[in-house]
Amino acid sequence: MAVIGKAKAVVEIGSFKIAGFIAWLIWGGIHIAFLIGFRNRLQVLFSWFWSWLLNARDARLITGDSHLDLFMRSPTAPMPNHASLPAPVSPNP
Repeated sequence: MAVIGKAKAVVEIGSFKIAGFIAWLIWGGIHIAFLIGFRNRLQVLFSWFWSWLLNARDARLITGDSHLDLFMRSPTAPMPNHASLPAPVSPNP
Protein backbone atom coordinates (compact mmCIF):
# COMPACT_ATOMS: atom_id res chain seq x y z
CA MET A 1 0.00 0.00 0.00
CA ALA A 2 1.23 3.47 -0.84
CA VAL A 3 -0.28 6.91 -1.23
CA ILE A 4 0.76 8.48 -4.52
CA GLY A 5 -1.25 11.69 -4.53
CA LYS A 6 -3.81 13.82 -2.71
CA ALA A 7 -6.57 11.24 -3.11
CA LYS A 8 -4.74 8.46 -4.94
CA ALA A 9 -3.08 5.31 -3.73
CA VAL A 10 -2.15 1.81 -4.79
CA VAL A 11 -3.06 -1.26 -2.78
CA GLU A 12 -1.83 -4.79 -3.36
CA ILE A 13 -2.94 -7.41 -0.84
CA GLY A 14 -2.18 -10.88 -2.12
CA SER A 15 -3.62 -11.10 -5.64
CA PHE A 16 -6.00 -8.17 -4.96
CA LYS A 17 -4.77 -5.00 -6.68
CA ILE A 18 -6.50 -1.65 -6.91
CA ALA A 19 -5.49 1.96 -7.54
CA GLY A 20 -7.04 5.39 -7.30
CA PHE A 21 -9.53 6.93 -4.90
CA ILE A 22 -10.93 3.63 -3.61
CA ALA A 23 -7.39 2.42 -2.85
CA TRP A 24 -6.78 5.68 -0.99
CA LEU A 25 -9.86 5.07 1.16
CA ILE A 26 -8.75 1.48 1.83
CA TRP A 27 -5.26 2.70 2.79
CA GLY A 28 -6.69 5.27 5.20
CA GLY A 29 -9.19 2.84 6.67
CA ILE A 30 -6.55 0.20 7.35
CA HIS A 31 -4.21 2.74 8.95
CA ILE A 32 -7.00 4.12 11.16
CA ALA A 33 -8.08 0.59 12.11
CA PHE A 34 -4.60 -0.24 13.42
CA LEU A 35 -4.53 2.74 15.78
CA ILE A 36 -5.25 2.03 19.43
CA GLY A 37 -8.19 3.81 21.02
CA PHE A 38 -11.14 5.75 19.69
CA ARG A 39 -9.62 9.11 20.65
CA ASN A 40 -6.43 8.42 18.65
CA ARG A 41 -8.46 7.33 15.64
CA LEU A 42 -10.60 10.45 15.81
CA GLN A 43 -7.58 12.76 16.23
CA VAL A 44 -5.72 11.21 13.30
CA LEU A 45 -8.82 11.25 11.12
CA PHE A 46 -9.41 14.93 11.92
CA SER A 47 -5.73 15.77 11.34
CA TRP A 48 -5.73 13.99 7.97
CA PHE A 49 -8.96 15.70 6.94
CA TRP A 50 -7.63 19.13 7.95
CA SER A 51 -4.35 18.55 6.08
CA TRP A 52 -6.26 17.31 3.04
CA LEU A 53 -8.62 20.30 3.14
CA LEU A 54 -5.80 22.86 3.42
CA ASN A 55 -3.47 21.08 0.96
CA ALA A 56 -0.82 20.72 3.66
CA ARG A 57 2.35 19.09 2.40
CA ASP A 58 4.08 17.78 5.49
CA ALA A 59 5.06 14.36 4.19
CA ARG A 60 8.13 12.66 5.53
CA LEU A 61 9.78 10.79 2.69
CA ILE A 62 12.71 8.42 2.73
CA THR A 63 14.30 8.93 -0.66
CA GLY A 64 17.80 7.53 -0.39
CA ASP A 65 21.14 8.14 1.27
CA SER A 66 21.22 10.92 3.80
CA HIS A 67 23.89 13.59 3.75
CA LEU A 68 23.50 14.11 7.49
CA ASP A 69 26.22 11.65 8.38
CA LEU A 70 28.49 14.33 9.87
CA PHE A 71 28.33 12.75 13.29
CA MET A 72 28.21 9.14 12.17
CA ARG A 73 31.29 7.05 12.61
CA SER A 74 32.19 4.27 10.25
CA PRO A 75 32.08 0.84 11.92
CA THR A 76 35.70 0.30 10.87
CA ALA A 77 36.95 3.72 12.01
CA PRO A 78 39.14 3.69 15.11
CA MET A 79 37.62 4.90 18.36
CA PRO A 80 38.85 8.30 19.53
CA ASN A 81 41.78 8.13 21.92
CA HIS A 82 40.59 9.86 25.08
CA ALA A 83 43.87 9.09 26.83
CA SER A 84 45.60 11.73 24.71
CA LEU A 85 43.34 14.48 26.05
CA PRO A 86 44.84 16.73 28.73
CA ALA A 87 43.77 16.07 32.30
CA PRO A 88 41.11 18.41 33.66
CA VAL A 89 42.43 21.37 35.61
CA SER A 90 41.07 21.97 39.09
CA PRO A 91 39.94 25.56 39.75
CA ASN A 92 41.42 25.48 43.28
CA PRO A 93 45.06 24.36 43.44
